[in-house]
Amino acid sequence: MVDLSELEPFLDQYFGSNNKKQDVLITPLKSGLSSTSTYILQVNQQKFIIREFNKKYDKQRKLNEIVAHKYASDEIQISPKILYIHPDVKFMIIEYIDGRAITRNDLKNPDIIRILAKLIRNLHNYKGEFIQYRPQSARAEKDYNKALSNDIAFPMVFTELYKEYIQEGQKMLLQKKDIVLSHSDLIPENIMISNDNKIYIIDFTAASWDYRYNDLGYFALLNGLNEKQKQLLLSEYFDNKIDSHNLENFNKAISRTYFLTSLVWFVFSEKPEDKEVSKELRIQVLDDLLQNNSIKEGAEYIENNEIVPLYSEDKESLRLYALGFLKTYIKTRTRGRNLND
Repeated sequence: MVDLSELEPFLDQYFGSNNKKQDVLITPLKSGLSSTSTYILQVNQQKFIIREFNKKYDKQRKLNEIVAHKYASDEIQISPKILYIHPDVKFMIIEYIDGRAITRNDLKNPDIIRILAKLIRNLHNYKGEFIQYRPQSARAEKDYNKALSNDIAFPMVFTELYKEYIQEGQKMLLQKKDIVLSHSDLIPENIMISNDNKIYIIDFTAASWDYRYNDLGYFALLNGLNEKQKQLLLSEYFDNKIDSHNLENFNKAISRTYFLTSLVWFVFSEKPEDKEVSKELRIQVLDDLLQNNSIKEGAEYIENNEIVPLYSEDKESLRLYALGFLKTYIKTRTRGRNLND
């Protein structure tokens, strides 16, 4: 939590030296899956956002977020402006936007998809310096190793699929012309519509150089775009110049998002007492469930806009969610291979 005394330089800068007479209130905001803590700072009737950086991050990683956010806000005007950065990069203060997270109902408006495609393209057009190189495959590797160290059980088929996923990701990164500054977490909570109908992208914690299609596929899947909406997104992003290469890479990125989601949910799928059962037996249970045609697939969760909270105490629901996304990944992966044969 940010100490009030640490806000004095900002208050002096923004309100003048009489800030001690101001009424200052700090209220925590729900941060979802974000690794940062976020607060509303209210000074009299004026509101701001405080983003407190994760203490586990080194200074360079915090500066990376600032660089990406500043480009988005100052150069291409798609994010709220940064107003103050703590000297030790403990937190930053940004503009408060009166608005809400985007919804699927909003995305029924084709103009909103067109705008978002242009915003993502403008972000991807960044040509400056940026240190962070933590692409999607590297984040998956970190999560997988974390799961192994915590003795988490995966279905038997998972290890081989993971190796293929990493190898494919490494090949993608060789496509230099498609490596761009990516947001890497374009979930609905990170896309805002203001009360005056302007669209903003927020939370650049995961920003990194990465394969452009990963950003597009991740956005398309986790915002529940249908086929017509996906086509519109791609067409607008590529200025109406899409070909079979674009479509193949885009669909592959969507498929890979199913796998990444499955992996992340598996990481949180067991309590300590679950591990009192042998790992072999836990794997067998998962294998049996994966073969069960009655379990809901990831595509169905997406279609119904159902999310099992990552930190849920209902570990059985977490496992079924992870298995469902894995099942859809296996199907889409197999379908993609058949089309390429």
